[in-house]
Amino acid sequence: FAWTLNGTNVATGANPGSISAPGSNGGYTYTVSATKSGCTTKTGTVGITVSGCGPTPPTGNCYEAEAGSRSAGTELSSGGNASGGQYVGGLDSPSRYVDFAVNVTSAGSYPLTFYYSSGEAGGFIDYAVNGGGANRQNIAANGSWNTFIASSAVTVSLNAGANTIRVQGGFRFTLDKICVNGGTTTPPTGNFALDTPSLNCANGDVTLSVINGNSNPVEYQAVGLRGWATGNVLNIPAHQRNGTSFTFQARQSGNSDVSRVFTTGCAGYRIGVTASSEPDADTDTGLVISPNPSSGRVSVRFRLGAGERGSLSVQSLTGAVLQSRAVIGTGAAQTEVLDMEREPSGLYLIRVSGANSKAQTGRVLLNR
Repeated sequence: FAWTLNGTNVATGANPGSISAPGSNGGYTYTVSATKSGCTTKTGTVGITVSGCGPTPPTGNCYEAEAGSRSAGTELSSGGNASGGQYVGGLDSPSRYVDFAVNVTSAGSYPLTFYYSSGEAGGFIDYAVNGGGANRQNIAANGSWNTFIASSAVTVSLNAGANTIRVQGGFRFTLDKICVNGGTTTPPTGNFALDTPSLNCANGDVTLSVINGNSNPVEYQAVGLRGWATGNVLNIPAHQRNGTSFTFQARQSGNSDVSRVFTTGCAGYRIGVTASSEPDADTDTGLVISPNPSSGRVSVRFRLGAGERGSLSVQSLTGAVLQSRAVIGTGAAQTEVLDMEREPSGLYLIRVSGANSKAQTGRVLLNR
């Protein structure tokens, strides 16, 4: 017999022999062939993964690429070999980047290590610190696109407190995380909270942000307007841009969920109907909903002409009718009770219309 490994003769005879394992982390493929005079050559392929080699893993703080702030064009992928289960690709031009928020207790020089994969030789990583010029770190190939190794450390100068490290493109690599050796994170001062929302009255876009957060992604929702999502810009319809209250919520891994009530106030837009929790029985001639917010059952007080036929309905914010019943006016303030126990939490419209009266519409927040 004659044995070859990736085209190189390694042994003769019945035993195929042995070779030394690679000294670098990564995935490797070996093709073994056995030949014998008068016989057909037999070939087999085997893959191995080597880990635990290369630079000593940093002992400082590590920041996952998937948790950073990513530009358009980057690609988030799942991989069992990535430390957080995901990694970022598409970092092949300066316009594609990942920003990492890094906090250290004191200004100074810190070793920075990249955890990456590179299936081909000739790769490099470009990075910048706090808006400075780009620097380049050449990287070795590890023969894999989803098995990650540590680069040689580079030294970066960081300010005391908050810093931004940007991996801003490069060539032939995917990024798992970065680690700052010797840096000690500075815990946020104060509690995680929603900052004051910013409303653009012209187009209805409201921008949400948080204070005292960490590096994990933040999700936002507006009760009755939009469910949980990472996008921090929501749109408020024109008819709700003046005098309508919304409950905005934010959540982030490592922090407790927070909420904030915000009332729109755009001049020139119709003022929304406000539901009072303390109606005046003698003078009220409008629509009153209580309690508001409610956990499910609400009382609706309104006024229609004596004998006037009308309807009382519950609607979604898009106008879909969820409940409706016929009512007959008494000529004085009257009350109907609505059971909304089966409706999910959110903001709803309560509408009373009569044959001879102007329709009255109010809003109720279900909050369980």
